[in-house]
Amino acid sequence: MTARSRSLLSACMAVAVLWPSVSHAAPVTIFPTPTTGYTTTFTGSTISTSPIPGYPGWYYWGRGNATVGITDTYPRSGTGSFYLQGVNGASQGGVGFGTGSVLAPLSSFVSASYDWYRDSTSTNPAVQAPAFALLLDFDGDLSTTSDQGRFLVYEPVYNGTPIAPTNTWQTENITTSSIFWSSYDFGHGYVNVGQWLNKYPNALILGVAAYFGSGWNGQFRGAVDNLTWQFSNQQAGPFNFEVEVPEPASLAALGVALAGVGLAYRRRLRRDC
Repeated sequence: MTARSRSLLSACMAVAVLWPSVSHAAPVTIFPTPTTGYTTTFTGSTISTSPIPGYPGWYYWGRGNATVGITDTYPRSGTGSFYLQGVNGASQGGVGFGTGSVLAPLSSFVSASYDWYRDSTSTNPAVQAPAFALLLDFDGDLSTTSDQGRFLVYEPVYNGTPIAPTNTWQTENITTSSIFWSSYDFGHGYVNVGQWLNKYPNALILGVAAYFGSGWNGQFRGAVDNLTWQFSNQQAGPFNFEVEVPEPASLAALGVALAGVGLAYRRRLRRDC
């Protein structure tokens, strides 16, 4: 099992095939702790994870000095988004979700979507933009481990975006006809979900992720937001990553305090004149 498999598996691995009953999408806003913004840097050479407090199943992950978090650096649908930064080709990181049980069979995958942003200061190749992945158990047998937690990856470059636009938000709409690849089986190529199912008909979805890297030589700065996914038995999202601004009451209190300081200053000026 690879380091990626072991680390991400610890965050989302199922202990039984218990995918949920039918449910419908409801928008969810995810705030960091503190709610005004948070980032974390993963310095090790193997992937580590850190839970997002208050949101069961959600976690930060990364390696190679990747910095990720929820900030106001690139606001999307409000005041924030999920921030991504890498310093070289060893950097990799993003946001992940897993419930602790199998989400669904791969055969039930219907669609997914996410928004992404690439900052023009990024120096990695211009074809590279934040990706979306399904974390799979390829053989559908939870008693075997070498195939568990491996990524089935969607990248914009293989789906009609040869050069990633910069300094503007983009939206990816993923379907069963979209092109995916996996390091678990490079030999199977860049093919759609149906073709992956032809080879792995029992594959199970253990989690989802949105991320950048690795092998992105150069620095990268960007973000993702508004993740959604739909299986035949459930629809989840959109998940909107936000930060909080001061409440109006707090702003009013600050205004009163500043007014008091100004009044005291003017009175002192009159005494000194």
